[in-house]
Amino acid sequence: MTSPLGALDKLSLGNNGDCATFSRALLWNVTEVMALDSVFKGINCSEQRIKMNTSNSTVSACLPSEVQMGTGCAGFQNSNLDQKECLRNVVADLEHYKELLQKYADPTLDSTVVRAISDLTEHCFSASPTNPSTLKNSDFRDHTFDERLQMCKILKGFQVRAITISRILSYISADTSKK
Repeated sequence: MTSPLGALDKLSLGNNGDCATFSRALLWNVTEVMALDSVFKGINCSEQRIKMNTSNSTVSACLPSEVQMGTGCAGFQNSNLDQKECLRNVVADLEHYKELLQKYADPTLDSTVVRAISDLTEHCFSASPTNPSTLKNSDFRDHTFDERLQMCKILKGFQVRAITISRILSYISADTSKK
């Protein structure tokens, strides 16, 4: 499987609209799966704390330089955004969460969120199709309460990050379509 980090040039005018659509589908899948009792078995995810991935700097990498330097506002129309660095962080986040979800080995997460991550990276960042999952039915297992609680917190963090990713890709799509 080829890592999408080396193929960021694929995000071009031709598929930017699709990228925004795929990112919205990812957000929808994350939001929907968080409400499923079959995944969290008695844990109300909406009442839990968020666990964010802090190893990547997607938010700061995707801010226009004017905002980072304090000389502009987020709505600034002609902003200088380092698109490659921004997208590199987006892809790193997607890979991070995909790896966590695959290790958790839940059939519902695998068929919804992991597949949505794979679809997004395949259509927007990767030069070749990615395998959505290599999990077999024998890999799936029941999870302890603490494991389910941790996954709930991770998914809440990923939901926030999916909102950010969706906004980033929509912004880039809109900005590119103006050119």
